[in-house]
Amino acid sequence: MELHVMKLKEPKQPETIERIRFWMVWHENGGSPRVKHWNKQNAMEEAERLAKANPGKTFLILKATGGAIADAPPIKRVRFMTCM
Repeated sequence: MELHVMKLKEPKQPETIERIRFWMVWHENGGSPRVKHWNKQNAMEEAERLAKANPGKTFLILKATGGAIADAPPIKRVRFMTCM
């Protein structure tokens, strides 16, 4: 009995873009975070500052762990034909 083995192609890995790790401070009912903190200690200090300025509110530290980017879709031109 002859055994046939099918070799499967490995999935193509997406291109990787390297970025510097950062943290952000977030409050559930606040706006979107805009300030990147380049180390966890600075983010914690900012969270503490905001908590003191807003008693009873919880400020969380979010760490960027990954992301994604996509190319813009190609533009196709439309050409109209004249009526006869």
